[in-house]
Amino acid sequence: MLDSIAQIDEEELLFLDNIQNDTPKQKLIKIENYVRQHTYYDMDNKEVKGIKRGKSLDEKFFICQKRIDELQDQNPELATALADKKRA
Repeated sequence: MLDSIAQIDEEELLFLDNIQNDTPKQKLIKIENYVRQHTYYDMDNKEVKGIKRGKSLDEKFFICQKRIDELQDQNPELATALADKKRA
């Protein structure tokens, strides 16, 4: 079913397998923690919003992955904070 939504990597598949038997509340808590650990909320994303408009979910994920690289290049002071992030 996930293949029809978007391509996710092995780490994400393993994460989903690991929470499969958890209660709904446990799943929500673990998903929130995973998202906080692996993503960065990009406050200055006006130009990226336009690029993502009309794109497939896979394309949006790719753009968000590339945005992390861009943010690290533009803001060296964020490099450490963004080191483990997958998407912005």
